[in-house]
Amino acid sequence: MLSNKERVRNPWTDTLARLEDERVMLQRIAAGVPLADVLLYVLHAVEAQSSVPLRTAIAFVDEGKKCLVHGAAPSFSESYRRAINGVPIGPNVGSWGAAAYFGTAVYVNDVMTDPNWVDWREFAVEQGIRACWSTPIKGTDGQVLGVFSNYYATTRLPSPQDIDAIALVTRTAALAIERWQYDRELEKRVELAIAERDRIWRLSPELLAVVNAEGRYVSVNPAVKEILGWTPEEFLSMSLADQVHPDDYAISVQAFVPTGQGGVRHLENRMRHRNGTYSWITWSISRSEGDVYLAGRDDTDLRAQAEALRQAEEALRQSQKMEAVGQLTGGIAHDFNNMLQSISGALYLIRRKLAAGDAASAERFIDTAMESTERAARLTQRLLAFARRQPIAPVPLCPVRVLQSMEDLFRRYTGEHVKLVVHSDQVSWPVSCDANQLENALLNMVINARDAMPDGGQLDLRATDTQLDAAALRQYPHVKPGDFVEITVSDTGCGMSEEVMSRAFEPFFTTKAIGEGSGLGLSMIYGFAQQAGGLVCLESKEGEGTRVRLFLPRYVGSVPPMETDARLLPSITEESLPNFVVALVEDDAAVRQMVSETLKQLRLEVVTASDGLSGQELVGEARRIDLLLTDVGLPGLNGRELADAARRTHPNLKVLFMTGYAQNAIAGEGFLSEGMELIVKPFRLEVLIERVRRILAI
Repeated sequence: MLSNKERVRNPWTDTLARLEDERVMLQRIAAGVPLADVLLYVLHAVEAQSSVPLRTAIAFVDEGKKCLVHGAAPSFSESYRRAINGVPIGPNVGSWGAAAYFGTAVYVNDVMTDPNWVDWREFAVEQGIRACWSTPIKGTDGQVLGVFSNYYATTRLPSPQDIDAIALVTRTAALAIERWQYDRELEKRVELAIAERDRIWRLSPELLAVVNAEGRYVSVNPAVKEILGWTPEEFLSMSLADQVHPDDYAISVQAFVPTGQGGVRHLENRMRHRNGTYSWITWSISRSEGDVYLAGRDDTDLRAQAEALRQAEEALRQSQKMEAVGQLTGGIAHDFNNMLQSISGALYLIRRKLAAGDAASAERFIDTAMESTERAARLTQRLLAFARRQPIAPVPLCPVRVLQSMEDLFRRYTGEHVKLVVHSDQVSWPVSCDANQLENALLNMVINARDAMPDGGQLDLRATDTQLDAAALRQYPHVKPGDFVEITVSDTGCGMSEEVMSRAFEPFFTTKAIGEGSGLGLSMIYGFAQQAGGLVCLESKEGEGTRVRLFLPRYVGSVPPMETDARLLPSITEESLPNFVVALVEDDAAVRQMVSETLKQLRLEVVTASDGLSGQELVGEARRIDLLLTDVGLPGLNGRELADAARRTHPNLKVLFMTGYAQNAIAGEGFLSEGMELIVKPFRLEVLIERVRRILAI
């Protein structure tokens, strides 16, 4: 830096010299040299290179923009700095106050005569000031940041070269001040951010922690005391194995140890409380620069509430189940007691008639007993259909053909007062389901519709193709979206209230008078629909009728032609009977005896067994078996396992399963393979005869 002894005449007229000084100043600003040092360097350079005695000073505009604050004045005494610091901005406040107020340069040739200096002339005499040039320092946005002042001991006005030099100083000073303000603002923001982070760290109700690359906690917030009972120091002194439940240790290590890159993850584990219990913590996890940052929420109470709610819901479901079981039991007991009464009474009267030698009169009581037996069988099948436990034999069929084939039957049930319209001109996709169950379901739907129109009305049946997506099946999670055939039965009857609709599918719920209905019709349809992979729903309004919509999944494949009724098979003669062998396996002795006697009437050779293992031994030792007639539910091997074993020694063996209830038979597809059929108990023996004749082609 130049001293006053090294002054040269107007050196700043040399452009290169100015550029060099500006370069040095900018380097210092860019290097982050403190503002006071930069300004002192600038002012020293100006004073040293001036051709006349010169003192300089820079004052800042305060944050309120009402006063000037001393910045730098290397050649003035402390008295000057005290006098200038805090002077107001305004006219008549020396050259500096006026320059800051008006935002323009104020050049005073003689302070003793200038009106801005009226109140400051004594100060000027004291400081040896006769001329003062003050120039505002403006930022890039035009705001006044401060004032640069040149003081001379003699009267003097600036030359063009002086004005250029002043411009360089104010430009450099503006850059330095703005850099200082920016750094100061940045420091404030950093301090606020750190303070906010520390406040969050201290006051957060969640557990905050940092885990290093070795999997150890290196920092934890005070919430650990409230959540887990440990002080931060105690918690940090523990290993992860001491902190985590043993069953959760492996997944915690995998999540907490920063073995690789990864985004935010979530983990639930149990952390040991100081009292020896464990708390469920739900963690949010993120990784950065080799460390793992954790935020944990104590969900112990929430989990306890969820478990309590689950138990309450389970208790409610159990209560509802027991209520339904009670209602179901009462309904079954009522209906079965009536049927048993009819059967036992008929058998008593048959015995009396036979004892009296009146066999002809006993015939009608035999019919009564048979009718009651069939009613009991239908009730059982409806119960199994509702519970989706009814043995099924699904076959591909066309719903429209079913409607066409049953139209005459529907008309016999509806009578003349109901206008029946079967829309059988439409073509629908095929479906795969149990044909008998579908026919029973349609008949129940028609009967219910008829009963809803005691004064007459119109009943429409139709089958249409449709599609159901996931949104439409939101209430039916067991049904897969896709193509369906919709069978609709609509009536113009009395309709249902919302309360009745909510209970319509309950077993034994009925709005009919006692003795007019069992309340199993709709529940049977409900069970059939679910068993077939579809659904059934009701649409009804009191006084406006009801629409029952049955949806069955589309079957992709061809539909075989309708089979000939087994009752149309030709009658047999003793001469036409071949020598067939039937293996009968049934664990119920009474059933085994009746079936065996019935088959022997066909001149068939019958060999019997009472369980699956003895049946396997029987079939394995036989040289010839034409038909295996077996119950599904057997001790030891079940019926299907027995059939598979029998076919290993007798390939292509025909099999007829008998069952009243069989869990495996519910599967439908996959249970019955080629050459296997199913007959459902209780069955009439003449029906069994027809099935055996058809299978053996006799």
